[in-house]
Amino acid sequence: MKTICFAILSVSLISTAEACLPSSPADVLVGRIASIEKGAELQRESQSKQGFGLKFTDYHWAFRTWRQRLILPSAQRFEGVFAIISLKPNDIVVALASHYNGGKPHNYRIDSVAKLTCQNNKLILQKPLVIPVSWNRQQQLCGIGQNYAGILDGFIDNNQAYYLAKLQQKYPTCAALEKTFATVK
Repeated sequence: MKTICFAILSVSLISTAEACLPSSPADVLVGRIASIEKGAELQRESQSKQGFGLKFTDYHWAFRTWRQRLILPSAQRFEGVFAIISLKPNDIVVALASHYNGGKPHNYRIDSVAKLTCQNNKLILQKPLVIPVSWNRQQQLCGIGQNYAGILDGFIDNNQAYYLAKLQQKYPTCAALEKTFATVK
């Protein structure tokens, strides 16, 4: 009887975990947009009316450890299936990008993106274009809480203020942020 109860509990927990798989800090990249292209191939695969491919002049995985950088595949293409009309080349963004295989091991899907600006040497992160699957730390479940702050707020361990402070340490001045990522000519 204990075995049956354990099996049922395990199956229910697995399905819950699969239904809510929020991004991790390892999925966060910061980069400058070089170009935005229509993603016809991605639109066909997802059956979405919207789709795009993003190319960056430069990008950095903001919170990956050295081990994750060795293990996870490098990105050659970034794709998404939501409207991206408010962004343009030369914008610096924070994106959540997850690796998916699909026979193309170097493709990453953009799950959410938000513009990153700087004013008076303080980083400012705008609201994301799409709210990603997020972990609500107050209720200990998937979903958006009342205090949802933005794209970096849906991780299990820490909130957006914590991760934004980490980014501020990496880019302490507006000049440092601008200098890190080459501009589009």
